[in-house]
Amino acid sequence: DGPELLVQKDHVHGWWLGAAENIALPKAVVQVKLGFPEAVVENVDDAVLASLHALVVNQVLEQPTDMIQTCGLSYSMSAHGDGISISFSGFDQHMSSLMDMVLPKVRSPGPEGAAAFEQARRRLLLSLADKTQLQPYQHAMEAFDALTLK
Repeated sequence: DGPELLVQKDHVHGWWLGAAENIALPKAVVQVKLGFPEAVVENVDDAVLASLHALVVNQVLEQPTDMIQTCGLSYSMSAHGDGISISFSGFDQHMSSLMDMVLPKVRSPGPEGAAAFEQARRRLLLSLADKTQLQPYQHAMEAFDALTLK
């Protein structure tokens, strides 16, 4: 019983041997959603502050998490209209180490957050003001969001 041929075209051959039955993959994906109260969701200023907070946290964690991210772990944090999403992925035996680094900074970026705040604020202002870099579908989505806002 050998591998199954999936694709054979010119010099491309794709084979499937099947999943290894006795080898458990040490991968995990953890997704966290921090929901905002309805009063915050309706306020544009608070939505901008959430985006700013996500930028600050990502900047503060850039250097401390760099080494662990080169070892097969990753995280992402972003603000959405109704909350903040944080996701972790990678090898499960070290996932808690990454979470221990990230989650406290989400709650309070610390003194280094003050320095990162001004940089993130300027970057956010520039990205909000520069409409030339938007793709056509982003222009359409922006108009759609403006029309469907509560």
